[in-house]
Amino acid sequence: MENPKTIPNDIDIWQENLELRLRLEEAEETLRAIREGEVDGLIINSSQGEQVFTLVGADHSYRVLIEAMNEGALTLTADGIILYCNRSFARMMKAPEQELIGSSFFNLLCPSELCNLQIEFARNAGMIRREIDLLRGDGSPLPVHLSMNLMLVEGIEILSMVITDLSETKERANELKLANDKLRQEIAERQRAEEAMRQSEERFYQAFHFSPLMMAILSMEDNRFIEVNRKYIDSIEYSREELIGHTPLELDIYAVKEYSDQLLNKLKIESRISVDEHLVRTRSGKILTCMGSVETIRVNGMDCRIFAVQDITAKKEIEANIARLDRLNLIGQMAASIGHEIRNPMTAVRGFIQLLNQQEYYAKDKVYFDLMIEELDRANGIISEYLGMAKDKPIDLQPQYLDQIVNDIYPMLEADANHKGMNIELDLGKPPMTSIDKNEIRQLVLNIARNGMEAMSSGGTLTIGTSSEAGAIVLFIKDEGQGLPPELLDRLGTPFLTTKANGTGLGLAVCYNIATRHNARIDCETGPKGTTFKVYFPSEAEQITLF
Repeated sequence: MENPKTIPNDIDIWQENLELRLRLEEAEETLRAIREGEVDGLIINSSQGEQVFTLVGADHSYRVLIEAMNEGALTLTADGIILYCNRSFARMMKAPEQELIGSSFFNLLCPSELCNLQIEFARNAGMIRREIDLLRGDGSPLPVHLSMNLMLVEGIEILSMVITDLSETKERANELKLANDKLRQEIAERQRAEEAMRQSEERFYQAFHFSPLMMAILSMEDNRFIEVNRKYIDSIEYSREELIGHTPLELDIYAVKEYSDQLLNKLKIESRISVDEHLVRTRSGKILTCMGSVETIRVNGMDCRIFAVQDITAKKEIEANIARLDRLNLIGQMAASIGHEIRNPMTAVRGFIQLLNQQEYYAKDKVYFDLMIEELDRANGIISEYLGMAKDKPIDLQPQYLDQIVNDIYPMLEADANHKGMNIELDLGKPPMTSIDKNEIRQLVLNIARNGMEAMSSGGTLTIGTSSEAGAIVLFIKDEGQGLPPELLDRLGTPFLTTKANGTGLGLAVCYNIATRHNARIDCETGPKGTTFKVYFPSEAEQITLF
């Protein structure tokens, strides 16, 4: 059982509360008196005993100014006891002023901050300017800037402090840092996006401009060129400046003028289509056969179409040559197998008709016999042309001058031309010798020349000439007819292809076959003002290399 004397009664508690209230009122009155300049000094219990700190000489208006500051203001003893603090400091620390005054300032510091502060204080002779963290009454840290100076007041060391709250500044700095980090991240992402776009554009540029296909970009709105690649420029023979800003119709690029409109109408329904074979006209008038694909794209917010087509002109020529050679091979095989068999009975029939034609008994039928002999001779001529296309026909190549062969057959051609009221001109360029079969070249010249005269009307001029071009020896025959239909150009040299009512279609086929046996090439240029056939023979040096 507890001793009754040790248990405080109600009177003792009441007396203790009364003493505390009086002491609190005294402290508040002291603070009021200090602020209003009514107190001349303070007595502080320290490790050195009671010390008196006078405030004599402190200006009243100065103390009022200190109280009105937003920054915290303190005065401390050398031991760190707070002699005075203004309201701003109390608000910063979230503690009553009466609790702060008389307490140790060091209790408001973290242990690490206290050590650093003591080192800097000793190093700088009592002058400190730095940022530190104080501990508030609720235990939360408060970042502040501390400015402290050591002063002597009536021979006693006093520490004067100004505390600036950095929490809002730190928070704002953190916000700015976060915003800055976010901005840096956005800038980095944008730079990465721009770099990716630049690399994408570079890859597109390389793929577009160095593509082996003919590529171009045109506006869907007005069908004008926006960009073209190098292959397109080289193939179409226009410069980039001549193409950009113009339409294919203005430059007469499509051989079929309605083709562009058909393509645009189809693209409005389908975003990507395959482009069938179509004819493209170059600046020089050469016709190219192209095919590929075209699709719609967006360029700088504008609807455009990009097409990639391949020039298959050479391929088509090769296919045509292969088809022609196949047909010639077939005809040659037929000629080799049946030619002689047909000519032998025809020769016998012709001989008996001539014998009958010489007898007086059949004198009244002479006109019929002459007609039969003429028709047999015509059939024999056709068979001779067949035999001229025989694959295994022997050929006697000898160094010859083309000019000499042309001069030899000129009188014969001149007689034919005079009979038809036409003219023949020679334009011989005296090219060097080439290895040719004289008889076959005579036949080639005669066939092409007679075709040319049949294509002209009375008064026309046929020109036969020779020249040297890029190491080749050229024979050309030019007429002044109306030209050949475009649809026949790819089929020239095909047996039985003819525009004449009574033609066999074998004369030009024989010429192509003769050219093949001589490793020569036949080109044809035709138009409304006439047609020119050019036969390119290899030079003597090239023939030595070939054989």
